[in-house]
Amino acid sequence: MKVDLLLTGDGRRQFYGEVQESLGEADPPHQGLRGWLERERERLATLWRHDDSRVMRALHRIWDWLNRWTDPDEVWLIRLRSAAAIEVRHPTTLTAADASLAWAEFLEGRKRRHLAWLVFYAATCPLTLLLVPLPGPNLIGYWCAYRAIRHLMVVLGLFRAGRGRVPTTFDPSEALDRPTGNGRATREDLMCEIHGLSRQAQTPGARELVCTAGEVDRVAEAADMVLRQADRPWGLGVDRRADQRGGRPRHRPADGETFGASQPGSWHKDTEGKTCAFVSLAYVSLDLTDLRMQGSDGA
Repeated sequence: MKVDLLLTGDGRRQFYGEVQESLGEADPPHQGLRGWLERERERLATLWRHDDSRVMRALHRIWDWLNRWTDPDEVWLIRLRSAAAIEVRHPTTLTAADASLAWAEFLEGRKRRHLAWLVFYAATCPLTLLLVPLPGPNLIGYWCAYRAIRHLMVVLGLFRAGRGRVPTTFDPSEALDRPTGNGRATREDLMCEIHGLSRQAQTPGARELVCTAGEVDRVAEAADMVLRQADRPWGLGVDRRADQRGGRPRHRPADGETFGASQPGSWHKDTEGKTCAFVSLAYVSLDLTDLRMQGSDGA
């Protein structure tokens, strides 16, 4: 498992870990009670993802809103429970001893924070039983139980990494030497700066995908989340954003911005000699890919 130690513009040190699991052979299914619990979890997860009724759509909106208040670091902190080894990459301006000390302080601080929240949600869960007689699913009770389990998993991972049970190495990296952000930058902003992508180079669709992929546990869940958001007008506003992106290059020639010499294309014509339908289709298919291929810095 790889973890990056970043230096922000205001002198703060922030850690960001991998949120995607490495590809490998799937674990064999467990037997007994654990296997039954895992199968029930998968069944409920499938029902939650694919039930598109009006009630479930409302619950999805509430659940997504609640998840906005969670710490994005939880995803990779939970992975500390099963990590075989940890590689902490740090700027070359820091020694391995400094990086090790910063890592230990980070683990201890996160441990105190998640322990406090674990106690809070564990104490709140019994109180939510009073809401059982009310009609409809007890979403507050589910949320408190879910958050208690998540904090417990994070705490177990932090204890495991903090007590030296996981081999940890500290390697300098020149890519992390430049101060990044100002301490208030979002996760996707920091990681895009590390990989040479400026804010101007991020199209709206790419930014949405980076945000989503960094907030979920598995690649499959990320794909499901992206598809679900793109499929619902209230999620992304696909039509509105497509219109906005189509208007951006339309006004740029008037400002003197061009993409090279004019080269008329030999478009296929229909029976009436018109090409507008094919031109529009070709343009939209290229534009909606959201690839950084239009010009410099995503122009």
